[in-house]
Amino acid sequence: MSPLFLKRLCLALGVLAALWVFLLWREHRPSPVALLAGDASSAAKIVLARPGLPQLSLSKGQGGWELLEPFRFPAGTTAVEGFLDKLSKLRLSEPLSSREDRHALFAVNESSAVRVRLYRLASDAEPSLDAWIGRSGAEYDTFFLRRSGSAEVFEARGMGRFEFEKDAGEWAERVAAALDASSVSALELRGQKHSLRLSRSAGRWVLEGGKTVSAAGLGKIDAVLTALSRLEGDSVSAESSLDPLLLRGVNNPELRLSARYGLGQSLTLDIGPKAPEFVHWVRRKGKEGFLYKFSGWKLESLRLTAKDL
Repeated sequence: MSPLFLKRLCLALGVLAALWVFLLWREHRPSPVALLAGDASSAAKIVLARPGLPQLSLSKGQGGWELLEPFRFPAGTTAVEGFLDKLSKLRLSEPLSSREDRHALFAVNESSAVRVRLYRLASDAEPSLDAWIGRSGAEYDTFFLRRSGSAEVFEARGMGRFEFEKDAGEWAERVAAALDASSVSALELRGQKHSLRLSRSAGRWVLEGGKTVSAAGLGKIDAVLTALSRLEGDSVSAESSLDPLLLRGVNNPELRLSARYGLGQSLTLDIGPKAPEFVHWVRRKGKEGFLYKFSGWKLESLRLTAKDL
């Protein structure tokens, strides 16, 4: 046999050997294991300690989830339950490292990581989960993780680190209005240069003074009612944490919307002028001390004047 043939034969055998080793590893490699032994949805308290930010805590009571820190406000059920559902489904790789001097490489050291703690009961002293969330992995739904008290680092798959870093206002209940459109009997929209009053009687919308709304105008009113059936902001903030200039704008709103609905119930929203990043801050009567942040496009259908009717 020629030297060239032997060289090619050795190369082919080397490739086959490497392939065999790879297939053997795939067959016998450890299966991903769950982060939690049980279901995270049974948790009654969540605490997130984020580097450089106030601690965030949520607790479940008889009335549902509540944001306790950094301010008290009803929490969004969808946001909290979605987070817990993803935690339940997280899967961990085999340990990637057990050396403490490599924790900074994975950002699972205490100065860089987000610490997450779950408690089965809000009154429990010891958490059912206590872990440090490090930097993102190679894919959007992966990150590195270390359990408290252990040096072992794992790659977790099933959610992104960003979901542990959400602003407190994104955990809050962001729905500023949720009216049954059919129960709304009156609307008032008062801007700085215009005002409009509408009432509904026997199924007909009429302007102040008794003029019936046109067919085209009814479509505009329906758009307002549709928006009010679920008007959800981007986040919620405590007024005490906001720039006084923003508060001044809401105190002198560019639009005040009032609605009567149900059995004598009322809704009043004060919509401030456009702020940086094309957002508006909105105050709801009855929720003083807090403002809802809205992307401008979410409020466009509320801008109704007499000329539209």
